[in-house]
Amino acid sequence: ALAELEVAPDATIHVGDSLHADIAGANAMGLDSAWLDIGRDEGPDEHVPTYELASLEAFETIV
Repeated sequence: ALAELEVAPDATIHVGDSLHADIAGANAMGLDSAWLDIGRDEGPDEHVPTYELASLEAFETIV
């Protein structure tokens, strides 16, 4: 998708609400990630997001 959009990985942030599905995928591709913590207790995880957001409104604080 990034190649199609002609965007470099270091110019992107993947936003998602799952540490396992979203953050792990972003980390594997070398992308910055923002985890939207919607209150689900996913427990300890090996996948660490670049940013943690309490809401989508908070996204503008990191861009």
